[in-house]
Amino acid sequence: MYFNITKEIERELDKIDEIQEFTKDNGLVIMFDSNSRSTTWHDIQTHKRGKIMEEYIISKNLYIMNEESEWTTFQDRRGSSIIDRTVVNNQLLNPLKAELNPICKSQLTELLCGVFKFCA
Repeated sequence: MYFNITKEIERELDKIDEIQEFTKDNGLVIMFDSNSRSTTWHDIQTHKRGKIMEEYIISKNLYIMNEESEWTTFQDRRGSSIIDRTVVNNQLLNPLKAELNPICKSQLTELLCGVFKFCA
């Protein structure tokens, strides 16, 4: 998903609400570029869009799968940042936690990469 930086992020978050409503009690993986920065997903700063996104993710019981890395997800002539994210819901996270016991985020990421083929 792509969240246009020129639109209010709250309007963009409605897209995730619609997807969650559609999937109901099923596992959910969402990958998106929200054009928001936050130290929560290992960027070097947090700005207003990032704070709104943090609060949304918490309020919807979603879990950020991004791990700290030296690689950024966006770069242009003005600089670089980490604006892309992968989140999962409880329905997907809980069964995987039980299977991996104890869970390690890198193990979970590796497993998701194998199942959903979204990793490079």
